Amino acid sequence: PNLEKSISCTTRPPRPGELNNIDYTFIDRQKFEQMIAENSLLEWAEVYGNLYGTQAGPINKNRAQGIDTIMTIEIQGARSVTRKFREAVTIFIQSPSLEILENRLRERNADTEEVIEQRLRHAKDELAWGNEYDYTVLNKDFDLSVDELKAIIIAERCRVRRNSG
Repeated sequence: PNLEKSISCTTRPPRPGELNNIDYTFIDRQKFEQMIAENSLLEWAEVYGNLYGTQAGPINKNRAQGIDTIMTIEIQGARSVTRKFREAVTIFIQSPSLEILENRLRERNADTEEVIEQRLRHAKDELAWGNEYDYTVLNKDFDLSVDELKAIIIAERCRVRRNSG
């Protein structure tokens, strides 16, 4: 209860099976840049030549209503969010290995070889920043990972105070 998934905006085209306003809000670069200029994005980043971002309006509405929002964002976005909201809880979801990540990327058959190589380099770089997060979930077994995420949410909702460190 009281949990909602944020839908990110992106300038990349939909992959097979992705639906607009369900998986992402797919928009063109001009519209995205307009949103940047209007300061209507909570966070945004350019990743693999495409822009990704989170609209501030739905997040602020959820916060006002006491609804927790799950945002699927990379490290640049997480840094931006935690600068704006010190109470944000960050969770680093880590692949068991770069080899397994590579297999998962290839199995979904949605990216070019160049994009897969970029993603692998980016993942390797992000591993060094995992200690910036409040929690890490090793995504080895999907059901176990979901249980761990649920446990983190429950624990955070029960927390009396957060450490200031």
